[in-house]
Amino acid sequence: MRFGSTDPKVCKQKIYKKVLSSNLKSFQDQNQNRLVRYNFSTNFKSTLMRSILFHSLLILCLVCSSTINVAAQSNKLDGNWKPVREEFGGSELPPASFEKQKLTIIDSNYIFIAESVDKGIARYKDGKMDIYGKEGVNIGKHFTAIYKFENELLLICYNLSGDKYPEAFETKGKPTYFLSTFKKE
Repeated sequence: MRFGSTDPKVCKQKIYKKVLSSNLKSFQDQNQNRLVRYNFSTNFKSTLMRSILFHSLLILCLVCSSTINVAAQSNKLDGNWKPVREEFGGSELPPASFEKQKLTIIDSNYIFIAESVDKGIARYKDGKMDIYGKEGVNIGKHFTAIYKFENELLLICYNLSGDKYPEAFETKGKPTYFLSTFKKE
């Protein structure tokens, strides 16, 4: 090795500098590789977490909006309803026979007041209704029905035998069908 000086101290210092600079360069290269791997790993984890968070929030928003939509649809039926027209087996009933009747729907619970009080659960979706009597004269009974809400009126066509849903809002020729038209109080 040639260092241009014969003084052993100077030569030793130059050797140390050369070794140190070489080791420092090697150390920097190794740490640079670690830093690149660390940044890649951190960026990947960060991107993955952001993606998971974004998709979770998206799903939550979709679920909440559909829940709000269902609640808004069911809330149309919530309230107190008075019958304005009733038909049984194709014959219209006189108004005096239903003038004291009242239907109250709150979420999936109903109360029907007539000659007695009938309470139960009404599950409804897509124009079909399943009615389960829990208290009163219809305790333990299941009725099927179809319903529609139009022009501020609620039409419900019941099949009192509960074996199938009515196909239309008419009772003619169907002795177990009962059609009631309600107006909200």
